[in-house]
Amino acid sequence: MRILQITNGTILIQLWSVNNELIDCDFDEEKEAIDFFLGRFNTEVNEFNDCKDSFNQTCSFNSEVSNTSLTIKSITNKLPDDLHSLQFIDDFMEQCQQLHERIRYKYTAIQNKRWKRADLLVFPGTNWCGSGSKTKNYKELGVNAAADRCCRDHDYCKHTIAPFSSKYHLFNYRFHTVSHCDCDERFRSCLRKSNSGTSNLIGKLFFNVVKIKCFVFKKEKICRKRSWWGICLKMKKTRQAYFKDSDAY
Repeated sequence: MRILQITNGTILIQLWSVNNELIDCDFDEEKEAIDFFLGRFNTEVNEFNDCKDSFNQTCSFNSEVSNTSLTIKSITNKLPDDLHSLQFIDDFMEQCQQLHERIRYKYTAIQNKRWKRADLLVFPGTNWCGSGSKTKNYKELGVNAAADRCCRDHDYCKHTIAPFSSKYHLFNYRFHTVSHCDCDERFRSCLRKSNSGTSNLIGKLFFNVVKIKCFVFKKEKICRKRSWWGICLKMKKTRQAYFKDSDAY
């Protein structure tokens, strides 16, 4: 799996592909997210151990995600064929939006199915950290049982908002399900406790690279009944969901 991140300073686009096939993407216009990405990128570049004066070599460094390498190329270098069509930010945006439309169509056709971001990313050796789930047996776990157990429990979070739907007075415009922050916190703690290579990779991708949002509840007064003129006649306290950034892994 390859994760590609690009920014022009005003928008951050992230794309996930397997065998050069785009399977997931997201874009963020929040300044904090862009600054975080640029800061982390600059830090990792500065931590190169082997790069000297060459601008066309691959260097090892202590990346947040294991099995990662970074290649520095001059502006005149030709991009690889699989990236040639993605040279500009508009190309990324268009591909991401097209993927969103395909997923939206598929989701509408099977709206009774529970969707998770894990529906799009498959981790070897697991039954639950992948394409929905590879088993209908709740007790059946993959080879990487510790990580699989964490993913399974997170999939069964009590409070979730499906993609392109409203719940708890909050509309989820994303193409993946978002969960209550308590569920994400338990997910993070579970992965940390298992402390396997697979668990740590999933945790770092989910919380540090992708930076999945969660939601919290607050008690708010909302209007339950209005007059013909739009004047509120009856107020009621109810749970209102608000998006929140998840903590780092």
